[in-house]
Amino acid sequence: MGEPGARPRQARDRDHAAAALSHLLAHRELPRVHVDRRREHPDPEPARHPGFVKEIGKYKFTAITGVNTLFNALLNNPDFAKLRLSHLHITLGGGMAVQEAVAKRWKEVTGKPLIEAYGLTETSPAATINPFDIREYTGAIGLPISSTEVELRDDAGKPVALGQAGEICSGPAGDGGYWNRPDETAKVIDKDGWFATGDIGVMDEKGFVRIVDRKKDMILVSGFNVYPNEIEGVVMMHDGVLECAAVGVPDEKSGEAVKLFVVRKDPALTAEAVLKHCREHMTGYKVPREVEFRTSCPRPTSARSCVASSATKARRRRRRHDRARRRPGATPAAGHRPWLTCPTACRCCASCRCRPT
Repeated sequence: MGEPGARPRQARDRDHAAAALSHLLAHRELPRVHVDRRREHPDPEPARHPGFVKEIGKYKFTAITGVNTLFNALLNNPDFAKLRLSHLHITLGGGMAVQEAVAKRWKEVTGKPLIEAYGLTETSPAATINPFDIREYTGAIGLPISSTEVELRDDAGKPVALGQAGEICSGPAGDGGYWNRPDETAKVIDKDGWFATGDIGVMDEKGFVRIVDRKKDMILVSGFNVYPNEIEGVVMMHDGVLECAAVGVPDEKSGEAVKLFVVRKDPALTAEAVLKHCREHMTGYKVPREVEFRTSCPRPTSARSCVASSATKARRRRRRHDRARRRPGATPAAGHRPWLTCPTACRCCASCRCRPT
């Protein structure tokens, strides 16, 4: 490991990389799994598979990589606290924001800090990471990794001052752009190869970057910028909350208002108790207007998987369509693109007009 503060790798080290196969993290870790059989690759959804904790308990793993929801699920699994974790050296969180409440509980249970890193598929995949020798959760996503530069820019593409919020831009870009999509590539990669991530962050005088939120997720309340990450971080500090998600909803008076979805840990938790907690820890315009209790909250990684799944299905339908067009006697209608609308495109179904005459 070449990260700052990392200890030399030992022969008996085991890493658990818990990530969905649709996520680049899994593709980065899987080759190492095959090269080094001391590494394991368990299931990324422990809450849905109770046997997960029992499985990882078989190994004296020295490092574990995952997302905030995974660590939160482990902490709320009573069997996890029974594991012997003296051999654990590194816990690395990424894929979504690590919440302070989860990080603090992780340190209490495991004795090790939850170290946060940041990156996207387009940055192949890491852009920043915290030093491995930190002792406490910092709230930052760390320093730029080697051979990577990070700059925060305003809407005009100009660098912002230290301590000011701006869009996180990484350079040089880790890839050459989106496949056969020069229009989309041009929106996010400039002529100098800098990639605009769409994430808002702040950089301090030491070069550490702190995520504020996704640019597109920002809620505009009476002209004030409200970031869901901040609200969710505060709400998660309430002992009665298991999970939460904040979104913007239309409002006649303020333009937008904050709506909060909550999964209870304490069945007796009320909306008023949640709102009281929010009023005590945040400015008035950031306090949610409405609280709705759910049995589960949407997860960003799942959303990305759904998008990827839809895109994959569309590509498969298009390939079937192209093969059908090459069949003798096929007469596709002009401008017809059934891969966008036909669920069984080019299988000679009634809704697909690419049928032999």
